[in-house]
Amino acid sequence: MKRLMGLWAILAVMTLTWTAAGQTMGFTITLDQNHIGAPGNMTVQTDAYGCLTGDGNAPLILPSPTRDGYNFRGWFTTDAATGGTRVLSGATGTKFTANTAIYARWTTKTPRTLNDMPTMEREHFDWVKDVRNGCEPVIRGSGGSAGNLIFHQLYAGNGSINWAVRWESDDTVSLQQRQRLAALLYDGINEWIRPLMGYEDFPFGEIPVSVAGWAVQNADLIRDRQPNETIWVNSDHRSPNSGYTTGFMTSAPQARSRFQNYNAINNTSGGHANYRWPDSIGGLNGRYDMYLWLTKNKEGGNGSAEGGDWGFRWGNQNPSTGTAITAANSHANNGSIHGTMTHEIGHAFGFYDWYGSATGNCAAGGISRNPPGYGSNSRTMMHYTYTTGTTQNPGLNQYDQWQIRYYYNWVRDTSPANRWQFTPVAWVPATTGVPTAVAAKTKLADFRFDNRGTLRYNLGGAQTANLKIFDSRGRMVQTMKLCGTQTTVNTNLNIAPQMLIWKVEAKGRVMDQGRIQFISK
Repeated sequence: MKRLMGLWAILAVMTLTWTAAGQTMGFTITLDQNHIGAPGNMTVQTDAYGCLTGDGNAPLILPSPTRDGYNFRGWFTTDAATGGTRVLSGATGTKFTANTAIYARWTTKTPRTLNDMPTMEREHFDWVKDVRNGCEPVIRGSGGSAGNLIFHQLYAGNGSINWAVRWESDDTVSLQQRQRLAALLYDGINEWIRPLMGYEDFPFGEIPVSVAGWAVQNADLIRDRQPNETIWVNSDHRSPNSGYTTGFMTSAPQARSRFQNYNAINNTSGGHANYRWPDSIGGLNGRYDMYLWLTKNKEGGNGSAEGGDWGFRWGNQNPSTGTAITAANSHANNGSIHGTMTHEIGHAFGFYDWYGSATGNCAAGGISRNPPGYGSNSRTMMHYTYTTGTTQNPGLNQYDQWQIRYYYNWVRDTSPANRWQFTPVAWVPATTGVPTAVAAKTKLADFRFDNRGTLRYNLGGAQTANLKIFDSRGRMVQTMKLCGTQTTVNTNLNIAPQMLIWKVEAKGRVMDQGRIQFISK
């Protein structure tokens, strides 16, 4: 637990792209991998409000491309190596107001293995694994909540992490605060992920992190609520493992919780691939992996190291005055994550605290909470947040970086193999929609879809294909099987006028796609 340095003060230095509320018709966002020799650009569609969301207002998970010798560092609004705005998914993420290109950002990869670890760090982490974890177990191979650390959540989420926010307060929360909090959580996870880039077989670059929704007791507390925001209104006073009661407890639906559905996801007949997240929540993208609890008048933070769903808990106000803590009392690391949140998120990877006296079985066995010969207390943020008595660490140091690399190997080697399977978001380059200029009998394919819902097509060499039509929020409104060579079909769309996206697929390959402004008949 670390002293709270000011949530809203830190949020105040962060900005995201947003305009005045108002419905749009959705926009095409072009994804450019931004390097010589990259595959063709891919396109995705915003919802009707300009946000990257899909069914059930679930965050749209953007692909994380790979490039030999480089680490992927996220999507930005500029193709330069610095500057621009980071693109975030979800209703409180980036809001687009026009068709826009976004660009992958890359940094040079430095390959590392466990053999590169300095001797002192290796000795300390070996002691934690072999000694302390025996009397105060956090990393477990199976059973209980084992398999629900952030490492496992990352793989089960196909390379993404989703949060649900519990607002334990009767204060209002602004749209700007919700947007900035989404950015803060993104950076909080990726602060720990970045040292793993280029390490052994770690397959991810910077990962998508989104807020799936907010749980509140009163909908009026959510100021300037957006039509595509997911808000859960309830009064749930259960407070598992927290030891702190406010009277403002709320919760997200259990159907969305990875932890609450843990047994179904990790069943013994084939792993998490056998479980299907409900379509009503947007499928896998609509789940939440952890809670962030923002608790009124709570000082400091608490993080869960036991693999449940509560993630960490943080105060949203100064406990002595009840007012937002001023910027003078916080360290914002140039708009990045600050040490308290980094520390608490570290617990959800399984990291221990070093401070305090041993308890329980460790105390009974005479085992310290610190590794032998630990020495300087400034070595890791998981011991002290401060490098001196007054200055907060701006980020992870060498000790922290090797700690997460070591834990990655440790957790992977002690977990069932099916916890380390994932299906990355596919990179599907957009086609031009221009027919191949060859004779009609040998033409590969030709599709023309007008704004009244009539499709004229020539499948060419393909015997069958599937037509899929999506509305402006990414929801499927029609699917049809196409057969033959040259035919005209009416899709009979019974929907209001809007922007539509259509794709024709054969054997898992996109043959053509496009967008039209549909006009109802």
